[in-house]
Amino acid sequence: MEIADHVLIAGIKRADYSNYNQLLTRYYNQLCLFVFKLTRSYSASEDIVQELFVRLWMNRATLEIKDNISGYLYQASRNSALTHNRH
Repeated sequence: MEIADHVLIAGIKRADYSNYNQLLTRYYNQLCLFVFKLTRSYSASEDIVQELFVRLWMNRATLEIKDNISGYLYQASRNSALTHNRH
């Protein structure tokens, strides 16, 4: 049975690394493909998504996601990809 995203986020806020790992496993490949469409670079897309998840973990105590986590992750990765493309 799959754990709901909001349950994983609550666990991540409590520093539960297994919840973090499940979220990363659930979204990593999808986000890499999404970012690749924006950057046209496999290495850049992996770097952007990895950095997104590192920031998520580092800022877990103050994490405020009002909508769904999927939308948050896609928007954050899109913003990072666009910033990457500008440089």
